[in-house]
Parts: sequence; C-alpha cells; structure tokens
Amino acid sequence: MNWFARLRERFGARILATGRLNDTVTLHVLSSDNRGLRLKARIAEGRVTDPTARLWRRAQATLTPALSLDVGANYGEISLPAPYAPDQRLILIEANPDLVRALEASVATHASGDRITIVSCFAGEEPGDVDFHVDLKWSGTSSAFFRSPDAGYKGAGRQRHRTLRLPVRTIDDVVGAAGAAGAERVLMKLDVEGAELAALRGAEATIVGAELSLLIVECNARVIARTGGTLEDWLAELGRYGEIFRIRRRNLTPLDADGAAELGSGKHDLAVIRDASPDGARLGRMRALRF
Repeated sequence: MNWFARLRERFGARILATGRLNDTVTLHVLSSDNRGLRLKARIAEGRVTDPTARLWRRAQATLTPALSLDVGANYGEISLPAPYAPDQRLILIEANPDLVRALEASVATHASGDRITIVSCFAGEEPGDVDFHVDLKWSGTSSAFFRSPDAGYKGAGRQRHRTLRLPVRTIDDVVGAAGAAGAERVLMKLDVEGAELAALRGAEATIVGAELSLLIVECNARVIARTGGTLEDWLAELGRYGEIFRIRRRNLTPLDADGAAELGSGKHDLAVIRDASPDGARLGRMRALRF
C-alpha cells in the first residue's frame, strides 16, 4: 500500500461537490471512489440521466407516492434530483458508512431536505448483523455476499476491499421508525448486489399494505448465481410483488412468460407494479408510462 492509500485509509476520503441538478440538489461524491469520480465527470458533461432515473422522476409525478425508498442509494443519483412535495417522504438506505457521509452532504443542499431521511444499515429479511465487503475502488459493487473482482469498467488503480460488521434492519422497521408506515402509494428502488429478495421480504408490510406500488429492481444473473440462487427462482419470487416489466430506454415492456430466457446472463433493470385498488385501473396507466 502506498503512502497516499495509507493516508486515505487513516483520514478518510474527501467529499467532493458536483454540479447542481435540476435546481434541486448538489450531489457529493468520495474522492477515493472511481464510481463517484465517474459520476462527477458525467454531471460536468451534462450526461446525468439514464432510463431508471427518468422512470423515477416520471413515477414521482404520476404515482405521487406518499413514501419513496432508495435502498442501496449509493450517491442518491436516482432519487435526489427529484423534488418532493410537503406530503411526500424519501428514505435513503445505504450500508456503506462512507457513502452515508456523502449523502448527508448532498441532502444538506436539497430543496426538500426536511422531507428526506438517511438510514445507515444493511436492508435484510430479519434484524441482526452482517459482514459487508466495501469495494474501495468502485462503491457500486460492494456486497454482503462476495468481494467483487477487478474489472475494466472500474478504471485505474488497485482493487481493494474493506470488510465491516454492519447492522441489518428490515425496511418495514426503518419505515415504522421514520413514522411513514401505512403509505397508500409507494415507490421503491432496490440495488443491493444480491440482497434484493431478502430486502423485499423485510418490506412485506410496506409493499402489500400499499394500494399502489412501483418497485425498481436491479436484476443481475451473475450476482444471483454468486449468492447460490437461480434466475428462474429469483424471478418467481419477485413476481409475488406485482407484474414484472423490463425498463427500456423510454418505456416499460412486460417480461415474457419465460423471463429467465429473455433476460439471459446480463444485468437488467426491472419494474414491478402492484395495484390493489378494487378496479385496478391505475395499473394500465402505470404500464403505459413513458419517460
């Protein structure tokens, strides 16, 4: 380990401000994280939106959820650029304590900061503790299940990890503690590197208790295999929470009956829509969303 790496580990990474997004928030990133530096560069170039971020903003306007949850928030680049009305709440759940510091700096600049709660924990099925492997090179591949190997997309520098013992909380517990239980409309993003289904099991009351919910879930067949599961079983359980769609560039398309064959071994962002209203009329409107 060189002298710079030793200093960084001893004193922590610096937090860097990026440009302001949508006159709503100034995102902050870690100086030691290649993912954060890549995001900072994209913001400087004006390339900050992707289909998932556009869907989130469109759902905020159309679904008007009382409760939004960004689980595995990372830098909050999906949820923080959106505004939140006085009757709306946003809860950011992030396991990596260093990223929590960056989120706190960002929320301090947010136009709706008083409606945003940051929770530092790992989202799981039951309360407890877990060994969490922080990817010091590329924060987005930190996981409780594996140490992510180096890859070209992570950029220059040595691949290193730090394992932390972190508290596990259920999403239902987090929502209850924040005084946000019982929301009739819920928007949730889940990107937790293999822990998606466990997190959903711990959010049963929040999701099933809502009349209308939209879940945005990362699906990565390779990560699912690393956790010992199969894509077929993973999709079958995900389908318990509503109708599954693929997030395309500008719209949603229903997942085929043989979803595992359609998705293959790649990484995809999926939307899961559940409408428990008597006539189910809003499901059709959500299906037709364009973003």
